[in-house]
Formats: sequence, structure tokens, C-alpha cells
Amino acid sequence: RCLSDWSSDVCSSDLFVEFGSPLVYRLRATADQVRLRLFDISTTFNANLELNGTSGASTLSGTVTLNRAAFNPHTDLDQLLASATSPTPEASPNDYLRGMQFDVHVVSAASFELQTMLTRDVQGSVDLQIRGPVFRPVLLGSISVDSGEIPLYGNEYTINRGNIRFSNPIKIEPILDLALETRVSGVTVNITLTGTMDKLRPNYSSDPPLDPPKIVALLAVGQ
Repeated sequence: RCLSDWSSDVCSSDLFVEFGSPLVYRLRATADQVRLRLFDISTTFNANLELNGTSGASTLSGTVTLNRAAFNPHTDLDQLLASATSPTPEASPNDYLRGMQFDVHVVSAASFELQTMLTRDVQGSVDLQIRGPVFRPVLLGSISVDSGEIPLYGNEYTINRGNIRFSNPIKIEPILDLALETRVSGVTVNITLTGTMDKLRPNYSSDPPLDPPKIVALLAVGQ
């Protein structure tokens, strides 16, 4: 069965539910050009998903292909980086979802578009695996950025390289590897940021060459 509106189609190609204790599921669905907004992120995607198991233990698996993503937070990047290190409260378990596990592959389409108020002209790709229990999932894989511009701490930077890796099998922990470039008062400044959100390690270089404290002062006050 398909549920359609002007913007999307969601079709169930296989459906089986055995009522009893516990419930037994065998559900398969496809989605085309579905729009989903969650917090400050709006996505448009296609999907092929399956839910198999029982109300006590089930697995949601399949592939989600991102066509477009828009990230428009009500804050700037400086505050976003600071808030990313704050602990996130865990959700309360639901009886029907308590035993559900994720095994979903999330990839970007060839024509993937990323739009955000914090950046401009960003080109990138997504290759992630969502695994684990529904109330405490983990991300594995990476998000790559090939180009774009980003404002940070009062300056405009060109993104020469950007990679966000997720390799912790226990919790969602992004590891950043960013190479940024800007020009201030005739000096070209290059900054690399590596590490986790709470332990970012900056490295500074410039042309003409300046000591790191002088580069920091140049970025802070423009001279």
C-alpha cells in the first residue's frame, strides 16, 4: 500500500503482523522524496527499510539515501561548538521500542545538496551506519566536505578539507579533521582543527610566517 501526497510517497511492499504476546513483525517499506524535520535539521530522502522481529526484540534495517539536508540552528557556530560538549539526557524507554535495534545505512545521493545558515556553497558526502538500540544508537562512518565557506569567531574561512569521522562503537562521538584558510590584513592564515568536540587541537600557520601567538592576535583583533 502507498501513502502519497504532493511531495512524497511511502509504500509498504510487504506487511505481516502476528498478534499475540509478543507481537511478531515483518514489515518492508520504500519511501520516495520524503521530507522530515527534526529539531534544526530538515532532510529529503529515499529509503528502503525492513522491520523484523517481535515486540520484545526487533531490528530496523535498510538504506536511507539523502537527497537534500538543511541545517538552520538558532545560534552561530561558536555557540554550537560550545554546546556540543554538553551531555544529552537519555530518552525514556517505550515498551514497544525497548527491544528495537538499528542497522541502517545512510548515504548521500550523487546530487546531494547541503544547505545551512552557518556555511555557504558546501559540497560533501555522507556515508554512515546507524546501529544499536533505538534509545542509545551509535554512528559509524564519516561525513566529508570538499569545499565551502564558514564564519568562525568573527572571520570568514574557506574549507580546504573537512572530515567528520564516527568510530566509537559505544557512543556518538564525532572526530573532526578540518583545514581552514582565511586572509586578514594581507596575511594568509591556515588553521587545522583535529580531535573530538571537547578536545579540539588547533594548529596555526601563515604566509608570511608568524608565530602562533601573533596569528591568534591577528585573528582576534585584525592586526
